[in-house]
Amino acid sequence: MLLHQLAAPAKIYIDITAKCNLRCIYCYHFDSPSAVLKDCSTAEWTSFIEEASRAGVMSFNISGGEALLRPDLFEILETIGRNRIRYELVTNGLLLTADHAAKLAAGRRCDFVQISLDGPEAVHDAARGRGSYAGAVRAINHLREHGVPVRIRATIGKHNLGVLEETASLFFDELGLKSFTTNCVAIEGLCHKEARNLELSLDDLLYSIEEHRRVLERYPGRLLSSTGPWGLYLKWRALYQAWKSKSSRGCYAGHLGGCGAVFKQMGVRADGVMVPCVQLPEYEMGRINETPLLEAWNTSLNMVRIRRRREVELSIFPECRDCEYMGYCFGGCPANSAVDEHDRGKKVCKFCLKDIANHLGSAELKHFLA
Repeated sequence: MLLHQLAAPAKIYIDITAKCNLRCIYCYHFDSPSAVLKDCSTAEWTSFIEEASRAGVMSFNISGGEALLRPDLFEILETIGRNRIRYELVTNGLLLTADHAAKLAAGRRCDFVQISLDGPEAVHDAARGRGSYAGAVRAINHLREHGVPVRIRATIGKHNLGVLEETASLFFDELGLKSFTTNCVAIEGLCHKEARNLELSLDDLLYSIEEHRRVLERYPGRLLSSTGPWGLYLKWRALYQAWKSKSSRGCYAGHLGGCGAVFKQMGVRADGVMVPCVQLPEYEMGRINETPLLEAWNTSLNMVRIRRRREVELSIFPECRDCEYMGYCFGGCPANSAVDEHDRGKKVCKFCLKDIANHLGSAELKHFLA
């Protein structure tokens, strides 16, 4: 974890539009502060990109909504390239054409295009809409034909629990993909309406981790997840090993420091409001072209609040106070847990190592984290 924030954000995550052509059942975007009524204009994004370039920003992550709904998207991407900044594009793929893929390749500034694919066609379409699987696969083929790097992300929830091994076989053996990543359904936005049918229980999460383990045994090194169920497993294992060996984890262990991202990156909503993270859209930091980027980055009260989490001792939270792992723990993500000392009534983590230990028992926990 960085001791201090960078002089400027290395990466900025931009919701380039709040509009989308799908309504995925687990989407956190809609029914949240991210779902703004008016997107920034081309001129506004151009001015901000130029300011970001002067500040030393190195890359953008361009998402939405659905970025390809903007008719000026490639004009904006050209502006990014002209300012010697790299970018990543996140899309559901339905609108991506061979011509788009050719333009992305010709621009030579796109690090990758991320496309969501949650499993076999029936599973994917049930969550995202009829025809969305075929559209995503078509987009993948266009991108690969033009040599544009593709990253596949599967969002894990109850809707696709139990099909990860089938999904891996589909991706690797049939579609010929080299790797994919996973994350978890986030109970925010639209997902609140279907939380009971989507959110992983503790037993579900443990089952999913075993699915990930079996996929990695069959396809070593090809499931690249630092988030989602496997990311949580790696976090718990590192915590358990540090506790077991009594190894120091640095000065911020035992504090609410679960998010290091805000020391090197930030987000911007589609209406131009800057935020510490696109998953914290309510924490406003001023608007682009009105509040200077570096002023927002360095002095915004909401950014400072998120950064100061690592100064908050976990011992002030009742659920953590008697935990034997507390001195080695960094807490959880502020998007779905306690933000700071004012949230003492919230859980510090949705599920933590203490929960796993209580659920499995010490002997099974040791085996689980081996």
